[in-house]
Amino acid sequence: MTDSNRRKDRRQPAPELRVMIRQHGLSKILGYESCSPVDLCINGFAFRTGHLKLEPLRKLDFILVYEELDVTGSGLIRYRKESGGIYQYGVFVLRVDHDLEKLIRNVDLDTRDAGEMGRRMAQELAQRMLKWQQRELPLEREKILLCDAAAAYLVRLTELNPLQSGQEVEQAAGIKQPILPPEQFLSVDRQHGVLRYLLGTPGSRELKRETIRVEFGADSGVSGYYTSAGRHMNSIFEVLQHLNDTYANLHGFER
Repeated sequence: MTDSNRRKDRRQPAPELRVMIRQHGLSKILGYESCSPVDLCINGFAFRTGHLKLEPLRKLDFILVYEELDVTGSGLIRYRKESGGIYQYGVFVLRVDHDLEKLIRNVDLDTRDAGEMGRRMAQELAQRMLKWQQRELPLEREKILLCDAAAAYLVRLTELNPLQSGQEVEQAAGIKQPILPPEQFLSVDRQHGVLRYLLGTPGSRELKRETIRVEFGADSGVSGYYTSAGRHMNSIFEVLQHLNDTYANLHGFER
């Protein structure tokens, strides 16, 4: 079992909790094995033992006892790790005869346990933040490059555009389309790293707004440039070529 299979809930240390385990389906005559508690959460718990060697996905029966409160149920082993002959298991609860939340509320924490819980929670958050940063930083760089390239394209097209605003050009099927100034065709949103541009509708003077943004593909998980219509482009060159062709096609200037 990998770390991804482990419990995702907030875990609470429970040193005073009594944990008793038995392989599911064994005769009740064999009784339960007393194990050392590690932590407890709303959907499961972890324990250590030097006697029981259980396989992941093995079903087990358990009894959790704290003072006068006890919870009996069954669970599934989600992971196992070993250190110095001691096995630690994480258990996902399948069935209980009482609410685990009530048991969690009643488990007292001493100063050391409370501090450990705070450190662990902060560590888990820091790890999530680091993963987010490692994922997002490359995207931020690509957003900057995308906006720089599009802004330079827009400036140059505006400088060199020989067409006058208000003129009309004839497209296919005899439809006349007013000349669209470059700054109306394309806008660059640097704050969000998004390009917004106008796209023609075949056989119509109607224009619709499209966007291009950098994001991870839903299926591939690889970053790329995506239009709001779902088109994927691998490079800034492809993006610029798409914008160039779109502006030309708006005015009937087929290559």
